Amino acid sequence: MKFKNFGRRFRRSLRAVSPVIAVLLMIVIAVASALFAYAWVMGYLDFLTVKVDQGVQVQAINWDGVDTITAYAQNVGPSDVTIANVYIDDVLDINAQVIDPALMTEDWVLPSGETRMIVSSGIYTGADNQVTVKLTTADGNIFMLKKTVTTATGGGGGVVTPPPTVTRVNTHVEDVLSLSGGVGTETWTTAPTAGNFLVLVAGHRQGDPFDHYNTMTVDGWTRDEVAYGTAGNGDTSHRRICVVFSRVADGTANDNPTIHWNDPDSSGVSVCYMILQEFSTTGGSITKVASGNAENGDSGGGTTMPVPGSALSTSSENILAIGGMSSRGGVTGLSFSGLSGLLELTPEPSGSSIEGASAYDYTPGAATVLQTTISWTTSTEACGLLVLYSCSG
Repeated sequence: MKFKNFGRRFRRSLRAVSPVIAVLLMIVIAVASALFAYAWVMGYLDFLTVKVDQGVQVQAINWDGVDTITAYAQNVGPSDVTIANVYIDDVLDINAQVIDPALMTEDWVLPSGETRMIVSSGIYTGADNQVTVKLTTADGNIFMLKKTVTTATGGGGGVVTPPPTVTRVNTHVEDVLSLSGGVGTETWTTAPTAGNFLVLVAGHRQGDPFDHYNTMTVDGWTRDEVAYGTAGNGDTSHRRICVVFSRVADGTANDNPTIHWNDPDSSGVSVCYMILQEFSTTGGSITKVASGNAENGDSGGGTTMPVPGSALSTSSENILAIGGMSSRGGVTGLSFSGLSGLLELTPEPSGSSIEGASAYDYTPGAATVLQTTISWTTSTEACGLLVLYSCSG
């Protein structure tokens, strides 16, 4: 009898919880699971997020055929980046070096527009002919490149020539250069370094007839493109020109441009403006490959002017683009699409009746800037140009 009562009491103790409590437990478990999943996903996404003001491209990887990897990373963002760690195939290389190729000194800070050489030894041995180089920054961002490398005949493998770096290192602007007898010389404030690439954007209010731009020359410089206004649109006061010259600095007197202009405008003004720019490069040569020009000289002018750079072949790469513009005056809010580093003469120099401007772009890899649209906010007559130079490594 006692045994039967014990059995009944035991069965009653095994009864399930009430439906209400069961529902509450299910809700608690579901909410907890959702919170856990949310925390995990948000943490993972935060780990993958790259700050919008940072951008590093690992552009090339070179394997020596033994155990040394050399990669080249360029900062294409607007702010400096500090490299914190280097990984080869997800293995942290505590002995990796980050080197400034211009100075050949170790430097883990990567300024905007510059390139660093990443050297790693002893981790990759060519086992699968593929290598992944991953960089992490002090801010937790991740940048990587995976590349197939092969052993070349006679040793060495996967050799990739690093893209040349091109950096504007010096500028000089002269708003009114008086031409005595049609000749004038402008001297850099800081003398350029021999071997660097020099660009001169010059402009003048031309006289009549409208083809007098053909008389503008600079001793020891090559004229690469010219833009000028014409009388065909009925605006006889649109008499401005814009010309681009270039040369490689050699330390001689010709680095300081001597410009010849024998035709002052109809009011007797004999002045021109000059915008000088100096570019350093890590190697190779710079050669003009294309150019184009345009004018916006209808009566009253306008506020936009597309300037084509002419077509380039699909193999064109490492392009330095130089934009230039001459206008009648009163230009505000000026910009060149796709270009940066604006240098501008405004307001127009007294007595010159002309304003000038220039901007540039350099992007390693396939050519991207084949056209620029010059825009401004005050309607005026203008002419502009775009010159594209190939920078071979």
